[in-house]
Amino acid sequence: MDGTAFKKAFGKRLRFLRELRSLTQARLAERIGVTEQYISMLERGLSAPSFSLVAQLSRTLDAHPAALFLFPRLEGEEAPPLPLPTLPENLSRVAHWVVDPQGVETISAELASWLPAQPAGGGRGSRGDKSATPVSLFSHVPPEDARRIQEALQAAAAGNPAPLFSFRLLADPPLRILAYAVQQPDASLRMVLMDVSDHLRLKQTQLDLQAAVEALAEERTRQLQETVAQLEEEVRRRRESEAALAAAEAHWRILFDHAPVGIFQSVPEGRFHAVNHEALRMFGYDSHEEILAMEDIGRQLYVDPSHRSELLEMLLRQGAIDDYAVTLKAKDGRTFRAAITARLLPPAVSADGHKASFIGFVKALPLDDSPAPTALKA
Repeated sequence: MDGTAFKKAFGKRLRFLRELRSLTQARLAERIGVTEQYISMLERGLSAPSFSLVAQLSRTLDAHPAALFLFPRLEGEEAPPLPLPTLPENLSRVAHWVVDPQGVETISAELASWLPAQPAGGGRGSRGDKSATPVSLFSHVPPEDARRIQEALQAAAAGNPAPLFSFRLLADPPLRILAYAVQQPDASLRMVLMDVSDHLRLKQTQLDLQAAVEALAEERTRQLQETVAQLEEEVRRRRESEAALAAAEAHWRILFDHAPVGIFQSVPEGRFHAVNHEALRMFGYDSHEEILAMEDIGRQLYVDPSHRSELLEMLLRQGAIDDYAVTLKAKDGRTFRAAITARLLPPAVSADGHKASFIGFVKALPLDDSPAPTALKA
């Protein structure tokens, strides 16, 4: 199960348990201290829970933590071979067998129904209805089990009845019999026989089921451990990537903020997207928020607004301009000469919908230094 399948399976299980407790997403979110949108993301498989969140969900939903991971069989997975028992109508069947002092056997009708059909003239006993073909119990018992029966009968005849014992009855299918023997007042010996085959088969089926469930639980646990390991690895890589990105951003932010020339990013419509500290100082503004709120750079910073229009036209046509000399004005009305170098950025839609923007450098010039405008072709 990969990370995506795990999150989807967990989400379905969470929704089932939440609805079982008659809780809305909003109510569940309120109880565990998260947003309703986050619960929605969990149930849609768009986010994976942390271990602490699993503990909170377990307490709020009144469910063991493992219950949150009892996923149904996923699409494409083969169903585990779980044997299903067929329960008999009667789990206990009782029959009787009697042998008199002359050795004549009498079997009950129930015992007769357990035995296979007996050819005419076979056996030395009789069935309970007296009209049946004589049959001997010992002809349907393996030799080693026959000796066990004889020992139990001898103990009963001596007045020392043996405890319960078991033997196999060669029927179709073979039966497992639990029996005990007693001596009757007329000196005959009676055995009470209980067919426990169904009990044993059911017990074996239960053992097989238990083994299958344990195997399935082990497999699910292994899959869960693998999924958790994958998620932890994904989180680790993401954190490393975020840390590297943050370090790179901090590095370039230092270069941007502490450069000895003014640096800016602007759009043709006349607004700044970003300015560094040196540009802020040159124009005499106290904060980035104040200069970024400017609506018309040409009117507010250029002594002659047409110079910005000229610069912008050249930049859009050529893609680059170097050392464009212009007279600018600061917030307090002070004017100064400056050289602007700018580059048009590759076409892309920026965050606020502008299709074009450019970055530039502005450097103050001495009063007597007035180079003619020049431009580099892109």
